[in-house]
Amino acid sequence: MKYLATLLLSLALAAPTVVNAQAASVSERDARFLQAAANSGLFEMQASQLAIQAASQERIKEFARMMLVEHEKIDGDLKSLAMMRNIELPIDLEGDRQDTLDALQQDTGAGFDKRYVEQVAVEAHKQAVTLFTEASEKSEDDEIKAFAGKALKTLQQHLQHAQNLAEAAFR
Repeated sequence: MKYLATLLLSLALAAPTVVNAQAASVSERDARFLQAAANSGLFEMQASQLAIQAASQERIKEFARMMLVEHEKIDGDLKSLAMMRNIELPIDLEGDRQDTLDALQQDTGAGFDKRYVEQVAVEAHKQAVTLFTEASEKSEDDEIKAFAGKALKTLQQHLQHAQNLAEAAFR
């Protein structure tokens, strides 16, 4: 019995080492990708929450609702990957993303619609597609690479939908 207790204690003490070894093996590029992807998703979700309330066109509100649902799924997978690798993700927007969100909060009506569609729906998705494409091709971590590839397909669909939305909303 004493042997079993010693064995279990040894395993328990070794477990954090295994987790930390996995976290230490994440490349700097992969860690930066996870953090940038989190910032991108946070921006799109916060802006879309705002669009549901402030957009003047129903088609833009529908797009924003879709963004929330689909980005929450991606965000959940992202958080799981980061947690398993002991990577801290941003909880607040960084840089120009916060500036864009602040500007959106000041806009109303057609001005809001135009800024949201151009800067969030289209431009932010172009940037996300670039970010996820690179990770899906160059990540050193197979799980991160698979996550990026799977999410990339969704983001490409979002971009196409956003471009169609821009054409329809501002003819």
